[in-house]
Amino acid sequence: MQKGRPRQACFHIVYICPLVQASHAEAIGAHAISAIPPVFHKPATISNMLLFFKEVSAGAPSLPLFMYNNPDATGVHFDSVEVLKNAYSKVPNLRGAKFTSFNLTEFTGCLQLHDGFYQMMYGRDEQLLAALALGATACVGSTYNYTGRLNNRLLAAYRRGDMAAAQKEQYRSQAAVLVMKKYECIVGSAGVGKAIMQLIGLNLGPPRLPSVALSADQLKELRKDLTEIGFFDWH
Repeated sequence: MQKGRPRQACFHIVYICPLVQASHAEAIGAHAISAIPPVFHKPATISNMLLFFKEVSAGAPSLPLFMYNNPDATGVHFDSVEVLKNAYSKVPNLRGAKFTSFNLTEFTGCLQLHDGFYQMMYGRDEQLLAALALGATACVGSTYNYTGRLNNRLLAAYRRGDMAAAQKEQYRSQAAVLVMKKYECIVGSAGVGKAIMQLIGLNLGPPRLPSVALSADQLKELRKDLTEIGFFDWH
């Protein structure tokens, strides 16, 4: 968030009673809503999935709706270009997506739809620089909680045309992500994310299940791994 700008809130809607949740978000002054496709009873077709998003949008017709596209996590593997093409007339207040996928060809296809109508927020932190070069103007990611300064330096370097400096910061980001993934398979992404936040001085409490907290020994090992890549000097 930039200094001097008003706070804006985007409420995430889950697929249990989405109409009620969306209506509540609109009533309490949300600026936008987002939703992830149902992940237990997965939609069989793009048309079926858009029926879900249409129901969400009906609960808050005045708010822009953003799709959270994370196929590796949800198991919902539809071409986002085709999804947004179909949504243009069927779900008019669907205005973009958080795109958490390594498929940059698909991402740029979304950027080009309807003269840039959709706001696409890139969500693979370790590929941010590549996404910027392809036209990304926004990003949402979990590692920005503890690598905010690093990624602001990356953005600044990219904007001034210093690709070497931007690449240096991206390589650091990738090193941090690789350490994170080492522990993610043990305690879950929220568990390792909160552990890293704790190590930089922000104790945010335990993660929500099924993620769990690192043990004292695991936390010590995580600190060692982060120190070895220089994390505490440049995060």
